[in-house]
Amino acid sequence: MAFIVIGVLMLLLHFIGIGPTAAWDPLTLSGFAKFSVPFLLALAWWAWADGSGMTKRREMEREVEKRGERRKRHIEAMGLGPDQRSSTFRRR
Repeated sequence: MAFIVIGVLMLLLHFIGIGPTAAWDPLTLSGFAKFSVPFLLALAWWAWADGSGMTKRREMEREVEKRGERRKRHIEAMGLGPDQRSSTFRRR
């Protein structure tokens, strides 16, 4: 995502006319190459992340975390949470 942000910032700076990107001509091959580098790096990063399984692993971790939170919420709603359980079974 950072590469995309950098690429968009480079394009915005070019069109506003600020910094070294203002002098680059995107219609020439060298200018096009300079502007396309961040987007190509983002493409390479996404290909690597998907190929290595990193994206799927993060998705599975988020799913497990959501499942745990949902389970905790349901247990507390049934009155079986740690606070409710200790007050229900007090011995006198």
